[in-house]
Amino acid sequence: MTNLFTRLLLVYLIGCVPALAQTVQLVRGPYIQVVTPTSAIVRWRTSQPTVGRLWYGTSPTSLSSEQRETQATQEHVITVSGLQPATRYAYAIGFDDTKLASGNDYYIPTAPTTGSTHPFRIWALGDFGIGSDNQKQVYQALRNATTNRTPDLWVWLGDNAYCCGTDDQYQQYVFDLYGPSLRNIPIFPTPGNHDYADSRTNFDIAYYKLFSFPTQGEAGGVPSGSKSYFSANYGNVHLISLDSQAQEDGIYRLYDTTSRQVQWLKRDLATNKLPWTIVIFHHPPYSKGGHDSDTEDQMAMIRRNLTPILERYGVDLVMNGHSHGYERYYRLKNMTGFADTYKADVNRAETTTGRYDGSANSCPILMKGQGTVYVVNGSGGALGGQSPGFPHPATVYANTYVGGSMLLDVNDNRLDAQLILSDGTSPDRFTIIKNTNKTTSLTAEYADTLALQASWPGVNSPAASTPNAADNIYRWPTGATSRAIRYPANRAGTYTIDVTDDKQCLVDKFTLTVSAQPRLTTRTATTACAGSTIPVTASPENTTKATGWQYDVLLSDASGSFATERVVGSGSINSLQANLPADIAGSGYRLRVRARGINYAELVASDAITIRSAPTATLTGSSTVVQGTPTSLTLTFTGDAPWQGTLSDGTAFSATSSPIALTISPARTTTYSIASLRNGCGTGTVTGQSTVTVLIPTETEAFAGGQLSLFPNPTKDNVQLKLTTTQVNPISVVLRDVQGQTLYQQQFSPANTLTTTIPITAPTGTYLLSVTVGTQTITRKVVKE
Repeated sequence: MTNLFTRLLLVYLIGCVPALAQTVQLVRGPYIQVVTPTSAIVRWRTSQPTVGRLWYGTSPTSLSSEQRETQATQEHVITVSGLQPATRYAYAIGFDDTKLASGNDYYIPTAPTTGSTHPFRIWALGDFGIGSDNQKQVYQALRNATTNRTPDLWVWLGDNAYCCGTDDQYQQYVFDLYGPSLRNIPIFPTPGNHDYADSRTNFDIAYYKLFSFPTQGEAGGVPSGSKSYFSANYGNVHLISLDSQAQEDGIYRLYDTTSRQVQWLKRDLATNKLPWTIVIFHHPPYSKGGHDSDTEDQMAMIRRNLTPILERYGVDLVMNGHSHGYERYYRLKNMTGFADTYKADVNRAETTTGRYDGSANSCPILMKGQGTVYVVNGSGGALGGQSPGFPHPATVYANTYVGGSMLLDVNDNRLDAQLILSDGTSPDRFTIIKNTNKTTSLTAEYADTLALQASWPGVNSPAASTPNAADNIYRWPTGATSRAIRYPANRAGTYTIDVTDDKQCLVDKFTLTVSAQPRLTTRTATTACAGSTIPVTASPENTTKATGWQYDVLLSDASGSFATERVVGSGSINSLQANLPADIAGSGYRLRVRARGINYAELVASDAITIRSAPTATLTGSSTVVQGTPTSLTLTFTGDAPWQGTLSDGTAFSATSSPIALTISPARTTTYSIASLRNGCGTGTVTGQSTVTVLIPTETEAFAGGQLSLFPNPTKDNVQLKLTTTQVNPISVVLRDVQGQTLYQQQFSPANTLTTTIPITAPTGTYLLSVTVGTQTITRKVVKE
């Protein structure tokens, strides 16, 4: 019977499991906390205990990774790690294979890399969880204002759930209302007095049970070991949350500077190296709203004891709630007394309103020297109340009639804050710009292109809010209006380039020291031969870039002018040479070297070059001479002396002037040409040839087709000519002197024999007797004594 009952019970329970799973409901969340560049905590609550499961990935349709809890619970806390900085990860939550919540607006936005200048947006909200119409209107106005750019981080300034910070009140006034934002905007909270139900010593409150805190420095900063106070890094901002309500160890409040909280605060501030520091806690040191910092001890003591620490460590912005309105104060310093002790010339670190809208005295807050900006931002839900003396004399703007919240857009060294009221208006805004109005000294070479950038980013950055964001103009002397320019350093010397904003509030100065123009001085030989290759040296000055340039070697005309320059070489600076044309000569030529594409360099030409042409020689002087009689050939030269060479028969010659007569005495008829020619510029070119006909005197001499006899030879007056031929032909006889002048000429009838006397009436000397038989001519030397 017992076994039967057990079996029936088991079947019943098994059958109930699907029904049980179907009844699991998402009661709260999800909501995101302790976000870092690589991790985040996601929390939610279910109606029944389940083993929580979180799916995540790059898109809602690609949830390829997951994390699971190890045991069933209703309060689910899953840490997702191994993420990339400044990245959105889609996610879904549930259990087993059941997804309880997912969609396009379920995503985890990881923090930017610590120290990164990546733009981001903070939404700051105080005293909000009250269930009022104002709360709903403030939230809706915020959502309307951030349609195109949602916040990346959500800062709570305390009194998060009224009246008493119970679990039910958090559910009703926070989780049920802000669900669309909680699922994708990480929370960075601080507690207020209502979160403690106005207790100072009871830490067993919903606030500490519902939220996770970076107590071990896991999000940056010095580990606090306490859920009451902690710090985190987000991009280039160091955030600190302090507890101004609790009485630590049952003794110390925030204003007790010997407390563990304040001692940790000092260590954390001293350790921080990020450029921005924002501190939040609930009770403001300055307020004349619903709470009076002159009459309420907690606020007065914080002002007296804590603000000097915040200012000494360079805190930029302090945000509080408690008073149910908005009060923005000038950047203050050393303002520890009552409101009526405030002196603008003493306690205002900067006189500007910071609105940066072109109105009077509205330039950005520059954070130079000691001083901190304080803001009361406590009308996110609760609203109203003024104390005697409202507004505080140190306020720039105050409003206790219309609720609102704040947006802070951080972009590098610029923070733009604005109040978004429940009616959608933005009556107050301020801009803080750090590390601007810089003077930067730059050294450049002439014609370098310098990258100059203003030290402040424009308002139209990806993180900027859209209202009133029209002005984003930079004024450069070049006429450019962008933040960064490329400036050509085309003026030598030391001078300043200024960039200002459009409202003449900001100015960066760039002091440029620009070297003189590059100079290229060319050196080469002072004499050279046409057609030769000569080395060229270019000496650069006022530049370190010369070895990286490519160069052309330029040749002037004979007067030294480069108006019609010729490129006669190219290469790197250490391998330059000039290939001189073969068709030039003279003493006025110059070379210069020019870097390609460097049209601003000063070019210094070489000294004048005497260019010697290559030699030429022409041979003339054909003649007919009797054997043994010397004759001469004429050699005409161009180019520079001296010239040397040889004739085709090996006869050597040298000359220092042109022309020259070269005496020769060939033994036989010879045709001469020039075999070689050279001077100081090398081998030359030659032209011309000469034939010397050599006559051999004989008494009787056979010739083709007959015999010729001349006698006597030598003779004193006449010579006897006897001719015998094998054929009958016309015969003519001509007597000439060696200069070719005809002295005697006689034509004879055709015959095959001839005997005649040739008179020689000319003076003694050598004569040439030519006998023509038909088409054949025989020339013989005749000597008269």
